[in-house]
Amino acid sequence: MLIGNPESFATEFELNNNYGGAWMFGRFCYWINGARIGDYESGASLRDVLFLIEDLVRDQGNRSNKNLFMLDYKEFFNRLNEALYGDSSKYDSIAIEETWAQFNVCPPIDIFDNWKIFMVETKK
Repeated sequence: MLIGNPESFATEFELNNNYGGAWMFGRFCYWINGARIGDYESGASLRDVLFLIEDLVRDQGNRSNKNLFMLDYKEFFNRLNEALYGDSSKYDSIAIEETWAQFNVCPPIDIFDNWKIFMVETKK
């Protein structure tokens, strides 16, 4: 099942025929700008995915920050990446103050091991 617009942002999931009861084994990925993000074919526990993305959905509408919007894309990514994944404390206090973790929409499961995904919302 595909939810959203794959040309901007969507999620895709499918329950396996042998879904393992409560584990709900299946496939999951994001679609961003027409590209599939995540290792869809490897599969995952959709039950785990549900629990992990629940907070991501709650942050909807709270992913804007005028100070970050003034940065170019590369600096924006680097600043979030350093604050959320880096060893440096360069942005630690700012990241906590600005609650930058709300921009991170990459579930911590193995199908996304090779990805870092930040979502930014603009007010129109």
